[in-house]
Amino acid sequence: MIKGLDPGPSMLKENLDLVYGMIMILALANVIGAAQCMLLASPLARLTLIPGPILAAAVVVLCFLGSYGVRNSFGDVAATLVFGVLGYTMVKTKYPRAPLLVGVVLGKTAELNFHLSVQLFGNFFFLRPITFVILVLLLVGISLPLWKERRRRRRSEA
Repeated sequence: MIKGLDPGPSMLKENLDLVYGMIMILALANVIGAAQCMLLASPLARLTLIPGPILAAAVVVLCFLGSYGVRNSFGDVAATLVFGVLGYTMVKTKYPRAPLLVGVVLGKTAELNFHLSVQLFGNFFFLRPITFVILVLLLVGISLPLWKERRRRRRSEA
């Protein structure tokens, strides 16, 4: 599309030479990538011998450099630090980090679609059958682990 080509059946009819060129380049890139992987497999495998603390320190430094390098802003570095501390706290308290990551990634889209649904269906949005089932499953999913943990604690105390 950047080059002014419309993807689809017309592209195959009008620009067949270009399509074959792209296929050949893709095949060549796969062959070159496979060759590089075979040549570099042994040196890359040696990276597993690096002690964990040294590797962790290098990863942390690269994370901070990467967060600063995107917009040259120390605010991004502060955000990286805050989320790092949050992640460390979540590990120590045995709280799962995947739901937080999903929430951060999908939060804006979910919020936008939620507002759109409320505008379309008004106050009855929560009473629609699919929405109601999802809300019930959400409440069960949140309360069931809490209930099991509470029950386990009571049994251990008794």
